[in-house]
Amino acid sequence: MSLGDWVSAQGGKLRRSETRLGRREAEERGPWWGALFLEGLRAFWARRGRLVVDLALIGFLSWVLAELFLSTRFFVYRVESAGNIYVPVKEIFRLSGVDEMSIFYLKPADIQRGVEDIPNIRAARVRTRLPARVLIDVEEYQPIATWQTGRAEFWASEEGKLLPVLAIVPEFIRLVDTEAKPVEIGASLPQELTKMLPHLQRLQPEVWLLQFSRGKGISFVDESGARIYLGLSEELEEKLASLALLGAHFQREGVEVDYIDLSVPGRIYYRPAGATTNEADGQGVEGRESGG
Repeated sequence: MSLGDWVSAQGGKLRRSETRLGRREAEERGPWWGALFLEGLRAFWARRGRLVVDLALIGFLSWVLAELFLSTRFFVYRVESAGNIYVPVKEIFRLSGVDEMSIFYLKPADIQRGVEDIPNIRAARVRTRLPARVLIDVEEYQPIATWQTGRAEFWASEEGKLLPVLAIVPEFIRLVDTEAKPVEIGASLPQELTKMLPHLQRLQPEVWLLQFSRGKGISFVDESGARIYLGLSEELEEKLASLALLGAHFQREGVEVDYIDLSVPGRIYYRPAGATTNEADGQGVEGRESGG
């Protein structure tokens, strides 16, 4: 029974306080259409709530994947390199194969192989960092000389490996192949020559231009204008000591020579300036033997 029916049954009217109480209860219950909406929402959630959650989750994951694989924030446009002295970072970047690639598609092992294809690089270590960083540490072959054969020039590493020339380095010794035999990048110099170069640089730092022949080995022109043939023997210190003694003797005697040949261990050959030459063996007909 409603409040109005009860009042009618009592045969009286509602007091003012009772009227306010009924109005308050109606306001608290809200409009009839609000209750109907909530009831429908409860019924829909009971039947389709799991589907709504799944669709929301799928939508969220799709957004995350699109952000990760399509956003330019995760694409690589440069690399950070360390350890490279002569190889430009642009060359490392070009051969790394990472340009405009998503960081999620990159494999450090593949990048390492690409970078190590650069002839001047001995080894590389690659790391990747989010959002789009590629860190490459390289170890270069250390060039110690320039090898010239014909018009072609190469760098020669400490191991004798021939490398592309990447810069002009005046302090490098220049070795000229007098036979101008063609070679390719990656070829190796004679092992004896490779071992001899560091010692020659240490003992004769003022000598920067050398000639090389397979018959006479290394030669250079000294300050008097004479060509000095050293061969490829490891007895370099003994040869240079003999050369100093002979040079002092020639200076005291006022003797000028065209060449001094120390290529044969234990013997010294020289040719006085102006003497005729036997082209067959490259030694003067009037050549004299000094030493024994």
